[in-house]
Amino acid sequence: MAIKRWLGAFAPAPVGVNLREKLYGALGALVGLFCTEWVGHHALGNANPWFIAPMGASAVLLFAAPASPLAQPWSIMAGNLVSALIGVFCAQAIA
Repeated sequence: MAIKRWLGAFAPAPVGVNLREKLYGALGALVGLFCTEWVGHHALGNANPWFIAPMGASAVLLFAAPASPLAQPWSIMAGNLVSALIGVFCAQAIA
């Protein structure tokens, strides 16, 4: 029983979000990902699914939890920029 209480301490606090806010968050993430894929398709010339996962995570943070410290513009822009720079460096350095 003590283990169950201890593990329960790691569970997130319940959030009181109504259905309308959930739908707005999902719709915002969907539109954001669609726009990202559209721009990526036109910039890169073909479908490139590799950047959809990090953009999806950012979209969920941005649209579903906008008050979160991780969903602030600086966190999202800096995180994606740093990961992109690391990816480009690794692609150039590793044959």
